[in-house]
Amino acid sequence: MTFFDGRNDRLTAFRAGDRTVLAAVFHTYADDVARVFRLGFRLDAKQLVLPGLGDVEREKELLQEVFLRAFSERARLAFNPLRPYRPYLLQIARNLLVDEHRAKGRLSVELAQAELEVATPLEQSADEALEAARLKEATGAYCRTLEPKVREFVRLRFEEGLSQADLAAKLGVTRRRVRTLEELVQRGLRAFLQARGLIEP
Repeated sequence: MTFFDGRNDRLTAFRAGDRTVLAAVFHTYADDVARVFRLGFRLDAKQLVLPGLGDVEREKELLQEVFLRAFSERARLAFNPLRPYRPYLLQIARNLLVDEHRAKGRLSVELAQAELEVATPLEQSADEALEAARLKEATGAYCRTLEPKVREFVRLRFEEGLSQADLAAKLGVTRRRVRTLEELVQRGLRAFLQARGLIEP
């Protein structure tokens, strides 16, 4: 399932530019989009490999650019909910990576949109896969330290992808309380990961 499957409420809020839904979309797909800029992709038809950028700050800038484009009013209203959202975002990312390589004089060949749509993502290196696994394991360990009610909050908010409004209604609390809990959980996770040397302070 994708973020919008069977959720007309999400689609309506997305098209209206609801900030909580946009934030949920970002958190759902940001890692996949970032991987395009970090690892690159392969065009099997041309036997061409476009590597990642190797520039963390530029990767972050392009990640933001993908969502700025996807979240523009025109793009939100034009989005076809029958089309999976992840491939749509990845296509924007691949286009931006092509433009980046072309601007730096690293790419001269012309690429068709149809080719970009079926591009094969490059695999993580062993070191990158290990780091991702460590982060995932540490995040799970952090969640196990939380009280049961907070763990349920994390599951509903970040795994089920409920909007702040939906979550507030389900838990019988205010949206302000949901925002406060979300900030506390995220700060706690950052501190937990920093204490273990997994992310920089």
